[in-house]
Amino acid sequence: EASDGTGGAVENTIDKHEKHVAFKVPIKDIQELKKVGGLGWKAKIVVGWATGKTVADGLEIVDKEGNTWKLTAIQYREELFNRLLAIGGQKWVSF
Repeated sequence: EASDGTGGAVENTIDKHEKHVAFKVPIKDIQELKKVGGLGWKAKIVVGWATGKTVADGLEIVDKEGNTWKLTAIQYREELFNRLLAIGGQKWVSF
């Protein structure tokens, strides 16, 4: 997440050391935000045990123009989701 002077934006970089932005969506342009998970809790336990790693879920972001970004393996997905909902003056509808 970064500030662009217009209320913030969601951005993703490909490499932590190089500032190459893969995509950037202004917070005010987010039309839809959805949590995505590929595995149920039982499968997460098995996969986590087998790989020795934490299994992380993802997030799907849709902007006003209909562009969709699917972010996968987000370690702090719940925190990011809640923060994106809280930022800005949008009114969100749950369905």
